[in-house]
Amino acid sequence: MIVRRVRGLGGKLWRGGRPTDGALATLPLLLLVAMAWDQRWMSDDGFINLRVVSQVVAGNGPVFNSGERVEVATSPAWIAVLSGADAALPLRLEWIAVLLGIALTLTGLGLSIAAAAELWRRPADGVPLVPVGALCLAVLPPVWDYASSGLEGGLAWAWLGASFFALVRWSRSPVERVAPWTAVLVGIGPLIRPDYAIFTLVFVVAVSAGEVGRWRARVRPFWLAAVVPVTFQLFRMGYYGALTPNTYFAKEGGEPRWDQGWAYLGDFVGTYWVWIPVAALGLGGVVPLVAGLRQSGERRGALVAAALPVSGILACLAIVRFGGDFMHARLFLPPLLAVIAPAAVVPVRRAQVVVLAALVWALVCLVALRPPPLTAERLSRVHDNRAASLFYAQHPHPVTIEDWGYDPGGPRHIRLDPTHRLYEGSRPLELGGEPVPLAPGSPPVVVLAYGVGAVSYSLDTDAYVADLLGLGDVLTARLDLDARGRPGHEKALPPAWVWARYIDPDLAPDPSLIEAPAVIRADAPTLASVDDAELARDVAIARAVLGCQPLARLEDTATEPLTAGRVVDNAVAAVTLFPLRISPDPSAAQAELC
Repeated sequence: MIVRRVRGLGGKLWRGGRPTDGALATLPLLLLVAMAWDQRWMSDDGFINLRVVSQVVAGNGPVFNSGERVEVATSPAWIAVLSGADAALPLRLEWIAVLLGIALTLTGLGLSIAAAAELWRRPADGVPLVPVGALCLAVLPPVWDYASSGLEGGLAWAWLGASFFALVRWSRSPVERVAPWTAVLVGIGPLIRPDYAIFTLVFVVAVSAGEVGRWRARVRPFWLAAVVPVTFQLFRMGYYGALTPNTYFAKEGGEPRWDQGWAYLGDFVGTYWVWIPVAALGLGGVVPLVAGLRQSGERRGALVAAALPVSGILACLAIVRFGGDFMHARLFLPPLLAVIAPAAVVPVRRAQVVVLAALVWALVCLVALRPPPLTAERLSRVHDNRAASLFYAQHPHPVTIEDWGYDPGGPRHIRLDPTHRLYEGSRPLELGGEPVPLAPGSPPVVVLAYGVGAVSYSLDTDAYVADLLGLGDVLTARLDLDARGRPGHEKALPPAWVWARYIDPDLAPDPSLIEAPAVIRADAPTLASVDDAELARDVAIARAVLGCQPLARLEDTATEPLTAGRVVDNAVAAVTLFPLRISPDPSAAQAELC
């Protein structure tokens, strides 16, 4: 249905007395596809998604490690899309993720253009429409970068564009009630990213305010929109034993971090002067559009035109509150689309002359505005992740795992030696020339890693990758956070816990085996090395703590067979264990938990 309506609206752009509108509307799309292809790549975090998809295809479920239910992916919707595409398309999964990301980004921008054109159609009948807002989005370098990358950004754009288009069709419909499919569509935001519940809530409030009838008609959009996310939330609680993805715990998403968030916003706005197109398109596009729709009696249309920028602003504030990300500009791109979408196209007339400032900015951005060069200080906080990946991979377009140097003979290829079972990255661990034995009941192979994306995808699905920064590990993700640093890289599992969890207890702890990890932040020193006796004491305490009820129960939520009873227990544990945090110091953890 939505495809047919888009096709019909596309015809209106090409006909209807404005033959140049359609041609102009294609220019931002052509620019975006050209630049996105030129910047094609796969991020290390993108490989985390591919690892989960590989586990799904292998029959192990949406997990990071076989036999351990941990929700390492922030976007279950993106995992579902990639899994379906992998089953249907005869392409390598890396290329599926890259090409699909670009296609979905274009879809989101195209649907936004179509929806904005429909909103402007009546108030500006017969006036040419110019895709100023769409051009401002298409010239941004981070949009080119994250159109691919293997992350969920393209899906987020496609969903926002589709929701905008569906809401515009609802606003034009003579039917009093919103179509169920429209409410369900706008309701899936939390499955794309948990924080996109903000978009969903604002969209549903707008629909409810525009419904005609008694209170039941106004409540109906809320429960229709809630069907899919509530169903998945029940699945998440029963399957994973958690209320949120594991990334929430690893990044402490519930703790306000305004200072880093404002720095993250300043890095984006200061680099690209984004306030110029936002102000110009707001004053010359969004505000006149909302006012014109209200004056013409199109209350629903005015609600939709206002809902997009309101939701985008609220989403930006939420990003600032939890501190943003270490990837330059990435999280702000979907909210920026929402803010600009109603002005994706604007009429050429005197009242909109202020939007010319956005056109001038777009030209400057296209040719001159770029992220700052990489430095050690920027790498520790916010940086151009694509540039860092190209430097690390030593490849102009690192898409496949081989491009990242994990091909046989490559610099980072992990060759699993049948005589070894424990690795630190690509290095088999030995003591006295002998392989280090794993703890009883361990998987056949354990690979310790601090960056788990490409590493995990380069290995078979039955190899256990121990994420020592916590994204893929329930225990490390729950460590107490004593200081803030680079988002997502602030929790490192200390060596005593590594020994206690993965190494045979009959082997005497040796500080030389595993280097004390450095938390990746500029203002924190490397954790101090310890002597043999101190490490042995901490390892013994850590092993005892692992058997204490809270941690044993946490482990059971992820590893016990998934029976009906386990599903119920997991659902209860998702609530009761939500506040659980573990001191990195085994002695302190013992005092608190045992």
